Amino acid sequence: MTADQATDQVEAAGCPVAHGRPTVEFDHHFGAEGTQPEEAYRELREKCPVAWTEANGGHWVVTKHADVTQVFMDYGSFSSARTDPTGELSTLAIPPLPMKLNVPEEFDPPQFHPYRRLLNGVLSQKAVRDGLTERIRYWADWHIDQVIESGACDMVYDLASPMVGAVVLEWLGFPQEDWRRISQSFHDAVGYAPSDPRAQKAFGELAGFQEPRISEEIAIRQRELAEGRVRDDVMGFLVSQEIDGAPMTTEMAEGMVRLLIAGGVDTTASGSTSAFVHLYQHPEHRQALIEDPSLWDTAVDEFLRRYPPVLGHARTVVKPVTVGGYEMAPGERVLVSEASACWDADQFDRADEVVLDRTPNRHAAFGLGIHRCAGLHLARLMFRILVERVLERMPDYVVAEDQLHRYAEQSGMAGWTSVPATFTPGPRVLG
Repeated sequence: MTADQATDQVEAAGCPVAHGRPTVEFDHHFGAEGTQPEEAYRELREKCPVAWTEANGGHWVVTKHADVTQVFMDYGSFSSARTDPTGELSTLAIPPLPMKLNVPEEFDPPQFHPYRRLLNGVLSQKAVRDGLTERIRYWADWHIDQVIESGACDMVYDLASPMVGAVVLEWLGFPQEDWRRISQSFHDAVGYAPSDPRAQKAFGELAGFQEPRISEEIAIRQRELAEGRVRDDVMGFLVSQEIDGAPMTTEMAEGMVRLLIAGGVDTTASGSTSAFVHLYQHPEHRQALIEDPSLWDTAVDEFLRRYPPVLGHARTVVKPVTVGGYEMAPGERVLVSEASACWDADQFDRADEVVLDRTPNRHAAFGLGIHRCAGLHLARLMFRILVERVLERMPDYVVAEDQLHRYAEQSGMAGWTSVPATFTPGPRVLG
């Protein structure tokens, strides 16, 4: 599409064009009340799929599946790297946030590749299936056992958040006393408004977790490595590796651990709880999955498509490039919404619905291109086993809809802060 054709199209839809750019009033920091991400992104896709907003310092917003795919795939034009001179601000969010480095998500090639190869190895489909299936099932049943006799639970705080945290943090090698505190802090930090006391407490916990807890655990494994021992966990594996012929540095090992936790804990928990709410609100889908478990082969990806936990990522333009008929200039920032791509009716028939047997399903919930989520196989397996076990052991659960609350600020992530539920009590299975 040429620039003139794109301009004619968006002006016809009522979207003004200024200085060669379609300009909209759009702020992706959505509150729990009022306009929701689905509605706001739908309006952009229909009227102005590639747009400029002056919000948050000014940036592009890309919403259609085809354009989102282009940006994510073209890492030569759109950078994920930090550009702040002090190196303290992550540019993966708009506006940039003060965050410790996440490796290799914040790297561009060629620096990106050797670190990603390590993650691809420990998170391959075979490694996850063979090494983690039993642990995932164990922790799903263990957490259900803690509530099954009472007939009531919070499906976020009692099931999804701690269960996913247990799997990921055990796999990494953190001691069990850290698990619930870490997983709950990640959830509360994104689930509540920054001024909320629960979010404030979570920010403090996460600061202490990143420094010194990760540093302490990495240091332990480095000492063991110096003594000729490699602990059998992911942190032990990472510190024992070489990058381009040199030993893994402390900074890079810590950055990889941060990424694996941030990308693996609350995202999968959010997706699971969205499925719980959907299945309560759509009993025909709950019954279909109970009667025909083979539907899970397609249903997992369909739930993730319809309820993507991550709403968007940012990129920085590093060379002139045209998207959707409009030229973007070096230095400009771009909000790329993988969630909006998942909801694109031009890509998905009945995009607003959950179609349990949808295939093919080229959704973007895990991102696309070289930065596509390395943990997608683990996320899918945790999601499937947890929701499947809940349907098997608590099939009649009832969600307290009047107590449901969305994340207070839905900019980068979406989900439910709390999902209270009741069900017929049942027996423990682990003794």
